[in-house]
Amino acid sequence: MRRHWLSGRELGSAALAVASAFLLVGAGARATADYKSGLFVASASTARLLPGVPAFHKPSAGDDLNVDAVVSDGKGGWYVGGDFTEVDATPCMNLVHVRLGQSITPASCFATNGTVLALALQGRKLFIGGLFTEIRAHKRNYLAAVDVTNDSLSSWDAHLAHRRVAVHGGFQGPYVQAIAVSPRVVYVGGQLLGQAGALRDVPAFDVVTARPAPGWRSVQLSTPKTRPYAEIAALALSGHRLVVAAAYPSATVESDADTGRILARAQPIHSGDGNGPFIDALAATGSTVYIAGEFTQIGNVRRSAVAALDPRTMRPTGWHAHIPGRSTSGFGSTISAIVVQRGRVYVAGDFYSPREIVGVAAFDPVSGHRLPWIVSGKNFSPIVFDALAVTRNTVAFGTGECKIDQNGCSSPNP
Repeated sequence: MRRHWLSGRELGSAALAVASAFLLVGAGARATADYKSGLFVASASTARLLPGVPAFHKPSAGDDLNVDAVVSDGKGGWYVGGDFTEVDATPCMNLVHVRLGQSITPASCFATNGTVLALALQGRKLFIGGLFTEIRAHKRNYLAAVDVTNDSLSSWDAHLAHRRVAVHGGFQGPYVQAIAVSPRVVYVGGQLLGQAGALRDVPAFDVVTARPAPGWRSVQLSTPKTRPYAEIAALALSGHRLVVAAAYPSATVESDADTGRILARAQPIHSGDGNGPFIDALAATGSTVYIAGEFTQIGNVRRSAVAALDPRTMRPTGWHAHIPGRSTSGFGSTISAIVVQRGRVYVAGDFYSPREIVGVAAFDPVSGHRLPWIVSGKNFSPIVFDALAVTRNTVAFGTGECKIDQNGCSSPNP
């Protein structure tokens, strides 16, 4: 699940500074050449893994390597964010521009002093969210932008407030873990993104100026009776509507993308396995809203880990994807990322079937039937995939690890 990092990455400003200093000097040895970790790219037609993708490393002790976000650059490459310190042999902390078959250079990297959790591309700007307070040694609290024409840091800065909050008896810094972008507005989700009263649960900023979007009142899911802020897990845009999923308090709503006024609420989700329930990911088209996470039921309707909703009512449709019920956690299956592209619904997360890769699959958007798009993966470790992105020709996903043999990372497809 995407919030796997919460318990291990509760970083305030002091911890971020220590982490930054530690990463700069480096530690430990690189993973063996027999294994490849991080990002994988498969053909959208054959599901065969493609060569030329660099290996990601985090040789230092502490948290595991993670790829938390990936987005296409529109030119056959990918921007990849997460928690790592090297890409191939190049020091590269948490954000990198990967071009298949090309070497990673320092110019490909955007060093941050904290994990990158969200990426969104709009025009010439790549918007970046996470736990960081610096990127390429420039101050940016949890939200930044890169000019993709030359991979330079943009002056765009929303000036989010930097402060820590009490969580589970300790303290945790704010963070951005969800970004949705229209041609005019950047919508941001995460936890406690501004000073008291200045920003609410979902702030919105002008794409060009970074000023608060005019007319936006913010979707408000937190109340004094629950908690003074909401943890926003996912955002998705569909025309003039913004779909918002909150982990705490648990809720999924559809709002007016110009004002933030809530238009419809989804029914509560439930879990029958003692873990969850939660929403981790959203996708939206003109006719359907998809929610994904860990749950076994929405309202009175049985759905496992993913469901399709009518955008007018936010109630479940007849679409029913049969997600394999096994997971590495010992609980029910979890979907951490979902993308709708070219007549397919792609999902990634923590689920698997015998002789198939852990946690990535494609489904028919009408019937929900699983499509014969199978990445054979006898050599893959059962690791949760948190990141997913799709183009016309390729599907990228991570984190993962595989043992390399004469066939690369995957055995020949059946």
